[in-house]
Amino acid sequence: MTQKEIAEALGLSKTTVSRALSGKGRIGEETINKIRKYMKEHQVKEGGQPTRMLGVALPADSNINTNHFFTECLYGICEAASYMNYNVLVMKVTETDISEIINVVESGKIEAVILTRTMENDRAMQYLEKIGFPVGLAGQHTGDNVITVDIDNQGATERLVSLMIARGIRRFALILEEINYVVNRSRYNGFMNALLKNGISEKKQYIYTGKVHDNVMEMVMSDILSNKTDCIVCGDDELCVRVMSWLQDQGYRIPRDIAIASLYNGSVLNLMRPSVTAIDTSAKSVGTELGKQVCHYLQGERYEKRTLLGYEILVRKSTDKSGS
Repeated sequence: MTQKEIAEALGLSKTTVSRALSGKGRIGEETINKIRKYMKEHQVKEGGQPTRMLGVALPADSNINTNHFFTECLYGICEAASYMNYNVLVMKVTETDISEIINVVESGKIEAVILTRTMENDRAMQYLEKIGFPVGLAGQHTGDNVITVDIDNQGATERLVSLMIARGIRRFALILEEINYVVNRSRYNGFMNALLKNGISEKKQYIYTGKVHDNVMEMVMSDILSNKTDCIVCGDDELCVRVMSWLQDQGYRIPRDIAIASLYNGSVLNLMRPSVTAIDTSAKSVGTELGKQVCHYLQGERYEKRTLLGYEILVRKSTDKSGS
């Protein structure tokens, strides 16, 4: 809403509105209060633009300090929102508690919710779809009111594992800590597709889909090593660092004794030696694109409902057995 539109609504001149808001010129207190009351009722800021808000849901049960995907995705969303004159309200959610989303939606403070993670039978998604509220998702979904931006995690995982098979690896260990996360289910499907297409027996592989807490790390790693595993494929960078650190503390040489790869190339992997084979994607780009498309939708402009961003397979020393 512009100053001209405010002036027309109140039967005033644009100059009067401008002077009232800037404090320049002699404008009566009654007129100033009238203008500000109207702006407050219509959620208009002093600059003459409506206060528009996106809600961004971050997982409260994830360690944001070590899992940089969410912080980088949020940064991208904020950057796009700011450019398109939107503010961002951050909310915390868990698998069982979506009360912050419900409270903010019902208060009318936001125009759309952006989910940075979704699970199978996701409560937040089910609630938002039920009430027909606009949703943006960093992931994949088929709902009518859902705008999605994602990486082809299934295709990327299939390609990485196929590359390792082409290098002679036949026994894998796949560690995905939360299989009910949609992104990890996609990675699991990609892993299985690679085995199937390359004629590798599923029965000889070790797959673990539970939380790898410190008290179970030794058990999981002992099972992996006793299975004569050639390569461990970790679901994300944080898990990869923990697995590599455990192996190196125990005296194992990477990749001579066992190869390591990560399905997400977070910045923390830059600190690891040897350098880690990983799927390189941009969480910030996911957030930026998602924020942009949601804002376009809310403003009645052309938008993309489904977007898949590119990725790169970085083959590094952690899987190079020929040079070990």
